[in-house]
Amino acid sequence: MVRSNCRTKLFMESMVNSIALVLIGRSDQIVWNMMLYEKPFRMLSFATLTTKYFISGFQVNVNAKTTKEEVSPGYDWFLFHASWTTDGFDKIDKFLLIDEWYFSSQKCPQYFDQELLPDLKIRQWYIRDKQQDQEKRLKEHGCVRDSSNGIYQKSPHL
Repeated sequence: MVRSNCRTKLFMESMVNSIALVLIGRSDQIVWNMMLYEKPFRMLSFATLTTKYFISGFQVNVNAKTTKEEVSPGYDWFLFHASWTTDGFDKIDKFLLIDEWYFSSQKCPQYFDQELLPDLKIRQWYIRDKQQDQEKRLKEHGCVRDSSNGIYQKSPHL
């Protein structure tokens, strides 16, 4: 979370303009660190939020089906980062487990469009082999679609 002011707006604009570096490096962390060393941004101050306000992905275990109450009983957190995942479908599962998945016909009917749901056909076959229970749960909750109807082909190279 970045507080909005002139300097941070310029910083974030620079980050957006550097999106190619994020895509190439497969992480925004490197670009953040690089930008923070640049002269215009050396005076930016920042701190890491505590788990009282910020839940990190390592605290929600997809396999253990961690719930919101198990993660932070009594805390009023407002940010969640679905990290420590295999793919985007694991991220959806983490949001669903803690009741923070909002792209649904129940929670956000005015913007919901089933055609915009992530399609399981793009998931790698070797992940699909291991995550059948997860896929079933995500489909039952209406979080994903599957235009492959559960049929996927293993790599011919194996």
